[in-house]
Amino acid sequence: MAAPLPEKVTQLLGTAKDYVNDENNILNDPNFPMYNDGRTMHLTVQPGDVAQRILSVGDSGRAFRISRLLDHPDQVKVVSSSRGFTVYTGTFRDVPVSIIATGMGITMMDFVVRECRKVVEGNMMIVRYGTCGGIEKDNPAGTVVVASKGAAGSVHNYNYTAESAVDKENQKFASQGAFKITKLVMPDAELCNSVLKNLKATLGKDIVTEGIGVTGDSFYSSQGRTTPNFEDF
Repeated sequence: MAAPLPEKVTQLLGTAKDYVNDENNILNDPNFPMYNDGRTMHLTVQPGDVAQRILSVGDSGRAFRISRLLDHPDQVKVVSSSRGFTVYTGTFRDVPVSIIATGMGITMMDFVVRECRKVVEGNMMIVRYGTCGGIEKDNPAGTVVVASKGAAGSVHNYNYTAESAVDKENQKFASQGAFKITKLVMPDAELCNSVLKNLKATLGKDIVTEGIGVTGDSFYSSQGRTTPNFEDF
């Protein structure tokens, strides 16, 4: 005879069963999964949860600190998801705005952009605010860079290995190179110029500069970082 399950396990199973049996938690449309109550799958937002003006930050602590600068921080609407996203929506100088804790990586931003666009009516603006590495010696740590010159992606060719460079059967992978850099995508000129102008006015012209933003599909290998435990390039 099997031993009875511990009480906590029984409670968890009961909670899971209730979740599954709740019609609002049923996903529909495999092309763009939505819950029956109108929430998106990953951000769990629905119409009215996200403002037309969005500030995206990677760090959840930073998102919270920024949300405290809104007009009425104690009245900010907060939507959290089990996927690690948190959306803070309120007003700043009487203008509706959302601050979204995005996490890191291209995939996370894909969720944010697509699912916010799904539930926001009318025009939508997104400004990404975060930290990055730099290769320009004239821009020391602490420099604020606006990607007014465009943004690109650095994508690792996962078929490329040290062996493929000498293995005749796999040299076609080596000939493609270890990385692929995408074409530049330009920002909205009006929004970018407004951000640049206001940052210079607030922080000073000496600390604010312009440049190109490049996003890697990983933090380590796709950005040229190497570690002895992995075959990096």
